Amino acid sequence: MRLSVVTITLNAAHELPITIESIAGQDFGDFEYLVIDGQSWDSSYEVFRRYEREIDRLIEVEDAGVYSAMNFALSQCGGEYVLFMNAGDTFYSAQTLSNIFSFLGGERPDVIHGDHVYVDKGLELHKRSIDFSITRKALLEGKISHKWHDRFPCHQATITKRDLLERLGGYDTRYEICADHDFLLRAFDSGAKMKYVDETIAHYVGGGMSARRGERCGMEWIQVYRSRSRYPTKIDRFFSADRLVRYDPQSHTTGAKISGFYPVEGPVPDAGLDFLYSWCAGDGFSVVSPRLGESLSLNLEGRNELHDQRLTLTSNGRLLTEMDVPVGPFSLDIAFSEPLAPQTIVEALPAQSEILGDEDAKFVSLLLRSFSFELLDPLNVPELPLGREQVFGLRCADTVEPFLRGGWSSLEPAHVWSVGSASHLLLGIPQRGAELQMKLSGNPFVADKTRRVSISVNGHELVQDLQLSTTPKIHKFRLDSKIWRSTSGNFITLLPRETAQPPNDPRELGVCLHSLQVD
Repeated sequence: MRLSVVTITLNAAHELPITIESIAGQDFGDFEYLVIDGQSWDSSYEVFRRYEREIDRLIEVEDAGVYSAMNFALSQCGGEYVLFMNAGDTFYSAQTLSNIFSFLGGERPDVIHGDHVYVDKGLELHKRSIDFSITRKALLEGKISHKWHDRFPCHQATITKRDLLERLGGYDTRYEICADHDFLLRAFDSGAKMKYVDETIAHYVGGGMSARRGERCGMEWIQVYRSRSRYPTKIDRFFSADRLVRYDPQSHTTGAKISGFYPVEGPVPDAGLDFLYSWCAGDGFSVVSPRLGESLSLNLEGRNELHDQRLTLTSNGRLLTEMDVPVGPFSLDIAFSEPLAPQTIVEALPAQSEILGDEDAKFVSLLLRSFSFELLDPLNVPELPLGREQVFGLRCADTVEPFLRGGWSSLEPAHVWSVGSASHLLLGIPQRGAELQMKLSGNPFVADKTRRVSISVNGHELVQDLQLSTTPKIHKFRLDSKIWRSTSGNFITLLPRETAQPPNDPRELGVCLHSLQVD
């Protein structure tokens, strides 16, 4: 059987007839209709008796809420796909299902979604959806709006493969209202094939649970969306989250806190802290990298009150990098020598710590405003045409910044400095190159014998301990066709043997990059 249509209901005798008649009136024949009733005590069973020919199966079950009942329904369905239609909601027309499956032909996507009409007190608003990948990308970047929210598919306009729902554990019953949104995001992130059809599928009647419990609904939307965005604070601002609850600025999509953090505080404008922050424990703290991809670097922003502060980052006992932390406000871009796998635990050990105040008696090291991991995004690779010299300077900032992927300071007029123990470049070349040219110079505050850099391409060493001059010089490297990619991005890593801070400059500078060219 192609499809199971399911209505979850409790004490909805007044709304049921229009829904049942709409479903029974479909001219599409390859579906079954199930009603899951949560032991109604109104006149619902009189309605069920009146429409017993239209209902293939009526199941009475004591459930723990609507999504619990929806999960139970999966075990009772025989269709390849499932669509949940609430009591009071209807299909847009008698031809809706036949139009959808006719449009699909032999295609079998995991999730099919379309448009719906939102009905509220007689007012009908057409809510047009779009390709879900666009919706997902906007959320990832924190670019949400009321228009974006209107385009999010409702479950009445969503047809889902039953085995996908079962494979992903069904709907998360921790959410009372927005578990359908959570499921669609989980499905997309798991690789499910989503198909938008330009068809109005349902009339969705307002005034249900989400409308009656607006504050709870808002909190669930915030929790679902911010957990899937690289910019959770943008989600908070859109929903005015501060009026509901104070959220941590991190999530498992940005990288999340694990241990070694005191509760979120702030803002405290009188102390110059007009933002939310957490104190880091004096004996160290740990975070986990995002689940969406490999991480190139970690950015830490906050304030340090201790002299000679230094952070040592490790993972599973392996040294990742070390970096000095300047006194006062800081923003550290800490690049890893090689990309971190998704959900890698990173432990940070500070060199200095103190007891904070007599009353609080907190054992602290740093005040952390935020942290974020930069991801290696294989779908967003900047291209450098073969044979073109690319200068790294302020005049071409918009062009060159996409190439710089962690471990770099701010662009200067005609060059950019690497900071810390590693720095990365990512670039795509449409044609296969034979030679890489890099104009480099070294830090004059590093001794001659250690003013060296090792360079690798896509994990393969290109040169080891290359001697650098304090004046710019072009270095040429032959590219092995086995490691250089012309169909995807090339990941170039520079590892200076030693870094040093110039006078009155808190940056740990290593290599100066002036230009790059592939021939």
